[in-house]
Amino acid sequence: MGDKKGKGISKVPDDDSYEWVNEDVKLRGSLFIDQASVGEISLSNIVRVGCRVELLPCTKSERVFHRKKDFEYFFVYSCLLEELHVKLPFTGFECNVLKQLNCAPSQLHPNGWAFLRSFEILMEYLEIEPTLELFFSLFQAKAVWKGVWVNLNSSPGFGIFKLYKSSFKDFKELFLKVKAFEEDFPFYIDENFGEKFPLYWCCQPQQILGPEYISPRDECIIAFLVELVNRGELISVYKLLPWEQDRTSVINYLGGKYPGVSASNLRARLKTKNLDKEGSSSNPTKVDGDGVVDQPVPVKKNYVFKKRKTDVVNLDSDVVEKNEVIPLDELSNFVKNLEKLHGFLMDDNSSSLWDKKFPFIVVADEVLQSASDRALVDEVGDVGSGLTAC
Repeated sequence: MGDKKGKGISKVPDDDSYEWVNEDVKLRGSLFIDQASVGEISLSNIVRVGCRVELLPCTKSERVFHRKKDFEYFFVYSCLLEELHVKLPFTGFECNVLKQLNCAPSQLHPNGWAFLRSFEILMEYLEIEPTLELFFSLFQAKAVWKGVWVNLNSSPGFGIFKLYKSSFKDFKELFLKVKAFEEDFPFYIDENFGEKFPLYWCCQPQQILGPEYISPRDECIIAFLVELVNRGELISVYKLLPWEQDRTSVINYLGGKYPGVSASNLRARLKTKNLDKEGSSSNPTKVDGDGVVDQPVPVKKNYVFKKRKTDVVNLDSDVVEKNEVIPLDELSNFVKNLEKLHGFLMDDNSSSLWDKKFPFIVVADEVLQSASDRALVDEVGDVGSGLTAC
């Protein structure tokens, strides 16, 4: 693919329906613009047995966030298939994570996909069914922004895996279309003719800070992993990804580097706590998509609020006259000032607190550490944007 990087990409004129998309994303056209370039990807390495998939090139004007009215195809980045060893069709768990995040396959950053695949591989190695509950205990979708790629990060205090790449370069223009064969029922559509996961970019991806509830069994599994994986020697995502092609090397890596992290040791740990039966774990709990929930922590967390110093306002009736009349001209100015204060600016100056695109969710997460404050801001969304969830 190295010979494609030098080609110039023309910008597509702005479309009102995509005004929420970041400018950097809008500028990125695909370098897969002919069938010859798509043909360089070996289908035998990326498609599961028994499934037929077509990979199609993009036109010069198509962008990765463009939507289709039907279920004809969806976009993926080639690095997911060739480098991260993600196979088509996606697993049921991968579909559930995408649905929970409310983002398309190409909207989840490749580093996020690397974490997702590594988690699945580790769960299979430990003979544990992967669940959303477990996954969103170890990972967060924090500070999610509209119109850009969604990132996953290790939850504070629960780091298990190393970041795949600190700088994931040269992927933004390497996207192509994935399509089912004409005579086959699309593998990305369910029996009710609904999407198994969001096929196209969503204007309201979900911020997730943790599951609403963790069962005792899953809590034991998390404690087992955190205890046995040394922070200075986190598990290498790079070493786990070849699981499908070279399972022996992955087993040797985990067994040699982390001898305590094994299916037999985990079973023994669960048995000592009477959690060895599957029935002792609650069913996978779907994270509530309507708001941000707190990351469970080993100890009780004390919330710290940043307060502003302000003068005390005396509201005693002796100071404020009950029957004081406000002049009409002052009332008019008062209303205008309120509109100016709460109407939000429209100049796209995101550094202004009153701009319609100001990231209130990020501020709430960093400054207001209360669960109710974060949930309220996430429920309201980016105030003043006028956009609804996709």
